Amino acid sequence: MAPGKGFIKLVDSLVQLANAGVQIVLSVHDLFLMKELSLRIEAGETKASFFELLQEESNIRVVQGENLDDLLTVVALEAALDQYDREQEVLLRDNDY
Repeated sequence: MAPGKGFIKLVDSLVQLANAGVQIVLSVHDLFLMKELSLRIEAGETKASFFELLQEESNIRVVQGENLDDLLTVVALEAALDQYDREQEVLLRDNDY
């Protein structure tokens, strides 16, 4: 089974539990899973909050949002974009473009 399908089933279960009144606290760094959760919230299937912790000098700042787009920084997204850029550099270099 592809990881995406497994995550979709996991999110299906999380949505059912949340809608049944179960409080769920989930810490995740997987971009696909975060986006799938955010899509379900945007579709009105359930309600949830996203949190991010930001290091600011000697303090920790907490940012809360109703969906993924409300957060200031999604580290997993930044990492995925950086990886894509590195991949493109390698492909372009190897193909002499």
